[in-house]
Amino acid sequence: MQLKPWVPFVSIIAIVWLVMSSAVKPLDSADLSRMVAAVTARYPEVIQCDPSMLGRRETAAYVLIDVRTLSEWRISHLPQAQRIDRLEDLLALTKRQPDVVLILYCSIGERSSRLAHALSMQAPTARVMNLTGGIFTWATTDGSMITDTGTRTRLVHPYDSHWGGLLPADRRADAGTGTP
Repeated sequence: MQLKPWVPFVSIIAIVWLVMSSAVKPLDSADLSRMVAAVTARYPEVIQCDPSMLGRRETAAYVLIDVRTLSEWRISHLPQAQRIDRLEDLLALTKRQPDVVLILYCSIGERSSRLAHALSMQAPTARVMNLTGGIFTWATTDGSMITDTGTRTRLVHPYDSHWGGLLPADRRADAGTGTP
């Protein structure tokens, strides 16, 4: 029996995929600061807000904006945060409240930095920042969080099984149920 001409090619692809997938190290909570630094480097024009600055008297009036999905928001978010994940809605907010600083956050800062950058490009006078490290960093520093019903929680939606590895196990919710 003669092999089809494509069989060796498919076999090589399968071997390469197996080798590469086994070489990818799962993320863990020790990787969080490295990932946050990578996001910050990818968006150097976005002003970062250190989580320790929230709530300080000298911090200007601000509005916290959670840009994550509704399922992520339901499990936990920062108190007083609004959930806005569309650029159009952020533009409208900056028109209604031009003097307020918008502090955007997501899981680690990638989605919020991307939206902060886009907002700055379309509304150059907008005062927008990214919460450094997002809700993952906030959760690991014992920041206050609530569920969509207003109940205090320590759990965070993991985004997915890969990125959820950045959260300590005792802070990682089951994405479907919101429980540990």
